[in-house]
Amino acid sequence: MEPDCRAKLYELNAESVWVEMGLANVEVTQIEAAGGDCIRVRGDDGADLLVSKVRHDDFNNYQRKESIITWTELSDLSPSAGAAESSTARDLALSFETSSGCDCIWEALAGGQGG
Repeated sequence: MEPDCRAKLYELNAESVWVEMGLANVEVTQIEAAGGDCIRVRGDDGADLLVSKVRHDDFNNYQRKESIITWTELSDLSPSAGAAESSTARDLALSFETSSGCDCIWEALAGGQGG
C-alpha cells in the first residue's frame, strides 16, 4: 500500500453534518467474501473502519474534487422475520492527506469500470 494513501473518513449524519470517523490507510482491494473490489479503510491499529463494495456499474456515484472522494454507499439489509427487504444509504467521504494519495485510489476505482 502506498504510504500517502492516508485519509480521514467522514459520514454525513441526519443533520447533514460531516462527522469524522477516523484517520486511516485506504486501499482498493479484491475481497472475495464481499463479491469483488472494495474500498478498505483501516485504522493504524489494523482494524477496518470501513469496507465498502465498489459499484463499477454505477461509477457516476463516485465524485472527486481535488483531494476528496465522496460516494453514497447502499447496504442491502436481510429482512428479519416478518419484515420486508430494504436497503439503506449513507453518504461517505475520504479526505486525503495528499493529492497523490487521492490519485492512487481514484485510479484504482476507475480501473475496474472498463474504461
